[in-house]
Amino acid sequence: MCTLAVSNIDQVRANGLESDRPYFFRVVAVGAKGESPVSDIALAKAA
Repeated sequence: MCTLAVSNIDQVRANGLESDRPYFFRVVAVGAKGESPVSDIALAKAA
């Protein structure tokens, strides 16, 4: 598992991934009112 702390952006680049290997991502937003529900799982392959 990897945790990234980012602020005021709508996309993140994940560097260092192996080509043509599947990766699974989930997102939680954190704001002044607390955390959002966890997103559905997104599947992507590195280029």
